[in-house]
Formats: sequence, C-alpha cells, structure tokens
Amino acid sequence: MGCLYVSKLGHGKYEKDALAERKAISGLLVRAFFQQIYIDGVFHADPHPGNLFYLEDGRVALIDCGMVGSLDPRSQQILTELLLAIVDLDAQRCSQLTLQLADSMEPVNLPV
Repeated sequence: MGCLYVSKLGHGKYEKDALAERKAISGLLVRAFFQQIYIDGVFHADPHPGNLFYLEDGRVALIDCGMVGSLDPRSQQILTELLLAIVDLDAQRCSQLTLQLADSMEPVNLPV
C-alpha cells in the first residue's frame, strides 16, 4: 500500500504555541487510529515515529502501510466494550474482554 493521509489541522493556527500544536497533532492521530479500529476495521499495524509525518500543510501522513491489521465485527465490539471498561476503571471486565479476544483453548478461572 502507499500513503494514507488523515484529517488536516488548520495550517498556521498554532504558529506561536508549540504545546497546543503538539496536543492537536496527538489528538488527530488518536482520532485517526480510533477511526481505523472502531469504524473501518482496518488499521496501520506499524505506527512507529518513522511512519508518521506532520506535513507542512497541516496534514498528518501515515506511510508504509505494508503491515495492516483487520478486525471482524466481533473483535470491534469487544474492543469497544474494552475501551468503555478502561474508562470505567473496571479491571474485572477488562480481564474478561481480553480473554474473549484471546480465544483461549482452555477455560480460565478469574477471581470473583
């Protein structure tokens, strides 16, 4: 695969506030990966700093899409529930959902 370009920030909007710009770029990347995982079901599976670029015109580019992952609807649903369990600080539910994703061949007994 070639390059994948995601949403654009307002070019020049953060010229004098580097911290605000870094936060905006980080938010943009989080939204891009949430879109890939929770909506599209296909995601860039090698997102190291060498594959992420902030372009001069305010776009963020993800390159080297040779390694991608795909999620079936069941896995997307479990990941959505897992995110909500994390937000709720529900460790028990996080454990249950993680085991559902793992498709364990043997039963696992979780403490109640």
